[in-house]
Amino acid sequence: MTNPVVMPLRRLLGSAGRIDLASLVALLLVQLAGTAVMVLVAGGSLAPLPLLVRTVRDLAQTVLQFYFVRC
Repeated sequence: MTNPVVMPLRRLLGSAGRIDLASLVALLLVQLAGTAVMVLVAGGSLAPLPLLVRTVRDLAQTVLQFYFVRC
């Protein structure tokens, strides 16, 4: 299901050891789009650095939430 997004990125990025950079970049891009939409709906601005920081924070929160609910 994720191949249409990840496969082109995999040709460009490859991997770094055990970390699949293409999947990581795809995940960050999807989170960035979602965060940008939420910021715009809330009436905020799309300043690049605060948006990137919020994106990484939201992604970390989602990953931690996934692991806490799974355990």
